[in-house]
Amino acid sequence: MNNSHAVLIHIQAIDFDQMVSLEDKLIDLLEGTRVGEHDGHEIGQGETTLWLYGANADELFAFIKPTLLQHPFSQGARIVLRYGEPGSLEKEIQL
Repeated sequence: MNNSHAVLIHIQAIDFDQMVSLEDKLIDLLEGTRVGEHDGHEIGQGETTLWLYGANADELFAFIKPTLLQHPFSQGARIVLRYGEPGSLEKEIQL
């Protein structure tokens, strides 16, 4: 599977327990699928960012969107869909 597309979830908050809760839900959701995979997180400067990669950013976002909308930590998140390697076309969505 070519996982060159990315979905970056930028959350204007730092709450380690809530971040782990959201990460666990996304990992469980993606496990065993070919939609994409979780690749880690970064915390700093008042923001938490989660990285997910897959073959199609739109399909990956559509797949995880219900989980993001239901989880309190991701409310108001800024989502960046990147259509290829860094420097490729990006689309931004506000939850």
